[in-house]
Amino acid sequence: MTIMDVPPVLNPAAAHNDSLRDLLHGLYLDVCAAHEVALADADATGRAGADRAGEDEVDAGSRAAAHEEQLTLVATLYARRDQLEHALERLNRGEYGRCEHCDRQIPAERLEVYPTATSCVRCKTAFERR
Repeated sequence: MTIMDVPPVLNPAAAHNDSLRDLLHGLYLDVCAAHEVALADADATGRAGADRAGEDEVDAGSRAAAHEEQLTLVATLYARRDQLEHALERLNRGEYGRCEHCDRQIPAERLEVYPTATSCVRCKTAFERR
């Protein structure tokens, strides 16, 4: 069973939830595709490093830096995918747009900029100051 197979919680804003679900699912698919490409690129970069004949220290350093950059991108996209999965799960449970810490409504402007937000600005600011 995938996230998209879970039936949504019925509420008066069902049409709005459908458009949110479509948006989040589209972002999810985009991130999954980008993750697969980045994973393949990282694998290719890593395999290219196996042939080190004639490689000097600068070449080795450049290759290692490129591989590290690719691995960082893979990890970032993986985390982003998890955030989108969590947002879809929250939407299906009827919890999307509510702060996970204080249960206040997350401002629509924040969700437009960061659709996977799980904290209101107040809680996020308090958490970052710790």
